[in-house]
Amino acid sequence: MSTFKKLKNFFFGDWQEVYITTLENEFNRVIGLLDQNDIKYKYKILTGHKNDRTKNSINY
Repeated sequence: MSTFKKLKNFFFGDWQEVYITTLENEFNRVIGLLDQNDIKYKYKILTGHKNDRTKNSINY
């Protein structure tokens, strides 16, 4: 059982499954961002700055 499902069951019990699925997707998206090592890359994802042409970001 995933960590998210354990947390869901502990805090929410049997809520509407569609709402929980949305929460789980958002949770996994945020965890994915936290797993990125490059802070500039995270910043660009969070803020939507995809046209940053600095030397360090040109390969993204």
